[in-house]
Amino acid sequence: MTNKTNCGGILASSLVILAFVFSIFWKKVIQRNIINAVNFKPDSDSFKKWHNSPINNIGSYHLFNITNPIEIVHDPTPITINVKEIRAYTYNTKTSKTNIKWSNDYRKLSYGVEQLFIRHPTRFDPSSVHDTGVFIDLVRAIFRASYGHKPSQAFYALTGMNTFYYRNAVEQLEDFNSDLFEIVREKMTGPNTVKSGFTYRRNGSQLYNISIYIAHFYESSNETIHRMNINGFKPESGNHDSYIYFEPCSGTPLKAVYRMQLNIEAIIDPMTQSKDGSGFTSIERKVVKRLIPIL
Repeated sequence: MTNKTNCGGILASSLVILAFVFSIFWKKVIQRNIINAVNFKPDSDSFKKWHNSPINNIGSYHLFNITNPIEIVHDPTPITINVKEIRAYTYNTKTSKTNIKWSNDYRKLSYGVEQLFIRHPTRFDPSSVHDTGVFIDLVRAIFRASYGHKPSQAFYALTGMNTFYYRNAVEQLEDFNSDLFEIVREKMTGPNTVKSGFTYRRNGSQLYNISIYIAHFYESSNETIHRMNINGFKPESGNHDSYIYFEPCSGTPLKAVYRMQLNIEAIIDPMTQSKDGSGFTSIERKVVKRLIPIL
């Protein structure tokens, strides 16, 4: 009976010792894993996840088709600008960190950021490459702003008389070109200057910190929307609000949506169209600045 009791006591003591050693071992393992997961240093788990983010970024672009361009240029002051939102063109956006450099004490990190836009394999409808619409020539509108209220004939000789152009929709994003763009292209900076386009110019290029102050119709007051005098855009929270969802226990972001509207305050020169529709002629009316939705 005594031997059995002694054996039982020794076994129990051994189990306690093993459990204590095991708990210390696992405590160190868990601590090491936690530190490796949160400690931001080369080859740490947190660094690897930051460098190769598992987050899938998807961007959908909606262009605004101007449906009454002739009426706008004929009398731009009172006319309501009618726009129609074109279907979404969706892209996968891959963000890469480049030129990563650590300080000697691993307390400072410098890097560059590049983006790559690829047509979404299922959401980008291949037939959309044939979509067309009437859009403001963004290059011409920016160029026009430098000429003040009374441009010389040299401006029209260089840019033409049209404020709005009938063009391919997807090309406005990916690979737009024009005679005017070829003239100003030499003064452009960045890796992508062969053509223009909202995604083309950013594709593979380095991002910069920018500040944008633009009007957004969503949550604008009725008075502001009335003053803009633009018809065809009906903002609502389901389609135009920004939000972020978190996993309730860990606080990990699950889904985030950021929406932005791009407009340009363009100078519109009053014009009248020729009877045969072949061109425009300027008329003696006051030039007007109007807010034009682009994207």
